[in-house]
Amino acid sequence: MNLFLKGEIMSMAQLKYKRVLLKISGEALAGDKHFGFDFDVVSKVCDVIKKCPDMGVQMGVLLF
Repeated sequence: MNLFLKGEIMSMAQLKYKRVLLKISGEALAGDKHFGFDFDVVSKVCDVIKKCPDMGVQMGVLLF
């Protein structure tokens, strides 16, 4: 199975990790606003997270 990511074709054998725990702070999701959520930032993070299962990576997400 080949996968496309950032202009590169990757095979499942090339993945370094099959399971990933992603820890995201609320501060990171605030973006330049420094409080609350910047939904442009949240949307970009979600787009990246959404690609991981398509690549065969099991994701766990921790928001704190």
